[in-house]
Amino acid sequence: MDRATNLRDCFFVTAVMCAVAAQPLKDRRKNGWDIAFRAYLLNILMGIITTIMVPSMTEFLVVVGITLGAGYLLLEIRSAFAPVSVPAPRPRATKAKTELFLG
Repeated sequence: MDRATNLRDCFFVTAVMCAVAAQPLKDRRKNGWDIAFRAYLLNILMGIITTIMVPSMTEFLVVVGITLGAGYLLLEIRSAFAPVSVPAPRPRATKAKTELFLG
């Protein structure tokens, strides 16, 4: 296996992760944001590996620019995907309490 195949596989994994995250993101669920964040981290890792394999200042600056832009956007919308707190269930009225109020 050559390096290009490994990078292509990583891009495929990132694309699948983004596709999986699409519906939960539309529903504004936190697990969709988590999947998108993991895809973002994988993309950063791929950019670093690519820059190390093929050292180029231009590619490095592109990776840094995209990383900062996408990271800012992803972290900016995070509050919209905060987990919803579920209220504690109300205690049920017992027979003794009911009789007390009803007479």
